[in-house]
Amino acid sequence: MRNFAFIINPQSIKKTGSFWPLFKFLLQIPLKARIVRSLNGKEIGGYFIFSAPSPAQLMNSIRLAERLSVDILGLNGYASYLDRDLSKNIKIPVTCGSTLTAWSIFEVFYRIIRIRNLNPRNITLALLEPTGHTASLCARKLSGYCPRIILSGLESDKLEALKENILRLGPVEVTIAEDTQSLAQKAEIVIHFGASPEITCGNTRIRAGLIKLPLAQKIGINTGLPAGVIPASLAETMLLALEGKCVNYSCEEIINLEKLEEIADIAAKHGFETWAPEAPVR
Repeated sequence: MRNFAFIINPQSIKKTGSFWPLFKFLLQIPLKARIVRSLNGKEIGGYFIFSAPSPAQLMNSIRLAERLSVDILGLNGYASYLDRDLSKNIKIPVTCGSTLTAWSIFEVFYRIIRIRNLNPRNITLALLEPTGHTASLCARKLSGYCPRIILSGLESDKLEALKENILRLGPVEVTIAEDTQSLAQKAEIVIHFGASPEITCGNTRIRAGLIKLPLAQKIGINTGLPAGVIPASLAETMLLALEGKCVNYSCEEIINLEKLEEIADIAAKHGFETWAPEAPVR
């Protein structure tokens, strides 16, 4: 049975304390996860490792994962911004979950337009703070569905680079806006990227980037989410272990769009589903 490790490296220890009151006592102590079973019967074990948000402590947590001899390591939160710099010095395969997170956001978007009977070719889509790797991947995927995309964020150089990357993919109108207050009036759908991505359509706001485990399973820790629902970054780590695809994943500077279809197929094979009760599957 393959094993994974997942480093929980929150950007705010105080915030994490509301979920795990004993957080400060758990640093560098691996917490064994419950066995996770795939829809087709495969099983994996795993560990959760809590790490304070500093490069030094993150590296200590990575070394702990290496000593546990796990098959793949998932990074979360602050760690996901460091894995590309650190991955060359890590002895086990690493993922930060960007690919499945991007796919789950795209799937929620697709469900919304079906529920609302919207024609994607008539939609103006606004993307807020789309400068991370998940957001960039998602933006490139969505550019094949929406003819008009508005980018808005603080890092103007990265917005310009993303605009150029989108324009290379095909005929789409891409603009960069500084005024975020008026975006809701200009766009039918707004996606706000961040630690907890959200999609807004009209008066409805839906949290994205969440995955429901098969067979109503629980993982053994309180994440502040409904039972059996986990972040896509954790789900991607589990799926790669279940699939035996223990390689560096979601670590490229620009992730290939074909990986979206690959991770979606792997998720469907093992019974992992995008969780968005406000936008159910039709």
